[in-house]
Amino acid sequence: MLSLKQALENKYQKIRNFSYLQAQANVIPFDIMLKPIDTYALESYQKWERRIVDWDWIGIVRKYRKNTKRFEVAIWYQNELMGLALGKPSRAKTLVRINFIEGRTDRPTILRKRIVPITIKVGMNYSVLLQAKKLFIMEPFPELINYYKGQDGFIYVKGTDGKDHPSYLYRTLD
Repeated sequence: MLSLKQALENKYQKIRNFSYLQAQANVIPFDIMLKPIDTYALESYQKWERRIVDWDWIGIVRKYRKNTKRFEVAIWYQNELMGLALGKPSRAKTLVRINFIEGRTDRPTILRKRIVPITIKVGMNYSVLLQAKKLFIMEPFPELINYYKGQDGFIYVKGTDGKDHPSYLYRTLD
């Protein structure tokens, strides 16, 4: 018999899987795969060179795995990891936050400028499936704010004092 935590994990993994399938069916070429962040993805990201950020994805994933409702996606192209994203919904599931997005930057690829739009599409799908009203991108890099604002009507809100009130972008969902 499954524990309650395992039953919830299975339930939300099915929702995440469906959000991947919806994104793949609607806007993503067939040679791009969207999957959960697994051990293979965590091994693959460590081979990336010239990373813009130095996030410890293994530690971040370990922390977020405790939340069965987490948002996560590993973006693969021709069996190579190209991007990772992770976040979580609010307790009441009225909004979903994407806290981390990282794309591979160490070599040219057709996905170079598509990691964010793909992540947003999956995030929107996941948000709708949870019946959330808003999708947030938390603490964007300042040099990418205009890029994010150009993605599906995101609005930028400048934070006031760091960790307690960080900057973010959000989009209201239909």
